[in-house]
Amino acid sequence: MDLSRPGYFSAALWRKSLPVASFTRKLDALLPESLDTLPEALRQRIDWCCKLDAGRALPSTRLGDMKMEKRQEFYFLDLMRHAKGFGWDMRLDWRFGDVTEVPEVPALLKSRPIGEDNANSVVMPLDYLRHFKFPDDPVPLAEKRPLAVFRGRLGSVQAQPARYAAVMQLHDHPRHDVGQVNTREDLPPAKGWMTIPDQLRYRYILAPEGNDVATSLKWIMNSNSIAVTPPLEYETWFMEGRLVPGEHFIGVKPDYSDLDEKIDWAESHPEEAARINRNAKAWCAQFHDRQTENLVAALVLQKYIEATGGLAHSRIQRNLFFPAG
Repeated sequence: MDLSRPGYFSAALWRKSLPVASFTRKLDALLPESLDTLPEALRQRIDWCCKLDAGRALPSTRLGDMKMEKRQEFYFLDLMRHAKGFGWDMRLDWRFGDVTEVPEVPALLKSRPIGEDNANSVVMPLDYLRHFKFPDDPVPLAEKRPLAVFRGRLGSVQAQPARYAAVMQLHDHPRHDVGQVNTREDLPPAKGWMTIPDQLRYRYILAPEGNDVATSLKWIMNSNSIAVTPPLEYETWFMEGRLVPGEHFIGVKPDYSDLDEKIDWAESHPEEAARINRNAKAWCAQFHDRQTENLVAALVLQKYIEATGGLAHSRIQRNLFFPAG
């Protein structure tokens, strides 16, 4: 789907106006009768997004009681898109926005810290249009400028340490083109805005995390350029926590002190650089089919409902993940 945010918003509002029964029919046809026929790769995605085991406490809030709050409209509409078929009585908790902590109760959200103790953070494809835009890139890797580039709006060092380090360490670097677009007394002089096509002229694009993940990491990995980033701390529907430095992107130290060394290595090993680029695009390919994405999202919600004891409140009466006995 290639829509502007107003177009996407209008389409989502139209879907919101449709009766629950129409969503339930589509959901009933989409969900399998058993997980036995589900490809292993999809099962792994579902279990990664929802790590919950059975016996969790039932949330008290009904889906039908959710309100669309200002500046959270896209989160609300994206969640409603996938959840409405389960019925207004579905019970859930949620956290919208850039979530960087694990909630005390199982909740549906966009982002979570990478780690073993994040089971209460159940990942859903929220604010989808912003995070899953994959623009075309007609320029082959070998024909791009062999430099690193970064442009972005910079927040505080507390909220965006990786971005802050990139700008402060590399702003005046003679080899690369790194800078922020906003003006602030504690920052170097602002540099001009660059569109995504502008940045895609470069062979290497920095993707430091912002308030949570780097939104740019997705479109960079889908392109013919190579993402360069320090160690990742957060993950979303894109499964950033499963990405491997040297396989899907070029990893650098948090202070970027080894950036030139890593770029020099990639330039002297073009076949390895091309392999990383191929792996990155293959990773992105699993998110391109909307029917598959809808299925995974539906099964993540189904597992969440079962784990929190909410089947009695769902219009879909299946027990796929924790069958009795």
